[in-house]
Amino acid sequence: MKPQRRYENRIDQTIWRHHAWLNRLQSVLLLAVMAGFLTLLGWILWGAQGVAVLLTAGAIGVLFNPAVSFPLLMRFYGGSRIGRHQAPELSTMLSRLAERAGLQAAPDLYYIPSRVVNAFAVGGRGGSAIAVSDGLLRKLGLRELAGALAHQISHIRSNDLWVLALADMFSRTTRLLSLIGQFLLFLNLPLILFRSIRSYTRWSMRRAFIGRTVTYKRPSIGMNRNVPGSEKSFSTTYGRR
Repeated sequence: MKPQRRYENRIDQTIWRHHAWLNRLQSVLLLAVMAGFLTLLGWILWGAQGVAVLLTAGAIGVLFNPAVSFPLLMRFYGGSRIGRHQAPELSTMLSRLAERAGLQAAPDLYYIPSRVVNAFAVGGRGGSAIAVSDGLLRKLGLRELAGALAHQISHIRSNDLWVLALADMFSRTTRLLSLIGQFLLFLNLPLILFRSIRSYTRWSMRRAFIGRTVTYKRPSIGMNRNVPGSEKSFSTTYGRR
């Protein structure tokens, strides 16, 4: 316990509180932007009922997003847990870093079969996991891996994962709605084209009909003019024949 207290005393409490307030502010801003986006989209698509449906779905997602277990998330990414016997040096280093950060337990370590150099953390201070990719393990040495793990543990220690989870959920929501919009556009595109062609055909037929009507009535309009002497010249001309 003495080493843990010594490391905790090195943390500046003013900086810590400032960072915590920044996390809260970012969370509020993300929630406000997400609510505004869902409100606008629901109103455009389905009116007031659409706003209620999308806001309810967004609230459910925010409430249940932290409840998703990190083993399920790791399974989604195709990850597998790394046992202490599989990587003893890495597991020992992770335990020491978690102890220095004051975590209740060391995060579980997961392996992601990806060539991309990446590492990320999920969960919270009560229970968490850190995933490292195959590319990261191949590219970095032990000291560099210690820095990468310490960076992820700092996210867990600072409770940054809540903000990161909100940002990830907002990104997934916008991506899903974008795919839904593209699908609806693909379904409605033939109907839109058919309506455009039918409207153009009606307009062309109406224009042609109006043109014929004006052409047909033009002689009668000229003969019905009230010009003095027109009847006389008409009878005189045809009387001579």
